[in-house]
Amino acid sequence: MGVVGVSTHNAPIARTMGESGLIDAPMDQVNQILDVYFERASDVYRLCSGRDVGLVGMKPYNGGALLVLDGQPTGITPVRCLSHTLSLPVSVALPGPRNVQELQAAPGHAQATWRNA
Repeated sequence: MGVVGVSTHNAPIARTMGESGLIDAPMDQVNQILDVYFERASDVYRLCSGRDVGLVGMKPYNGGALLVLDGQPTGITPVRCLSHTLSLPVSVALPGPRNVQELQAAPGHAQATWRNA
């Protein structure tokens, strides 16, 4: 059984991969900044979901920029970032933690709700 997955940081390329029928699982950035402020990926979500193509959501922390800005905590937690990403039609979220604290916080998503994230 072969599965082809490709990673990109570009929503139009992810959309093209999903449309092609050649890629089983495009991997694209999925996080609150891109979704809320840029409405960047919603068509990619719909396309992959509608074609039964797995979407791997990478960088839910936006490289840590959602957690710390100018050296100060933003108040957004890793659990909240993962909750957002996993509320979308993704097959899996790959957080890519920058440090041990971010790594240790990730499993907390399974026990959290959006309100206490």
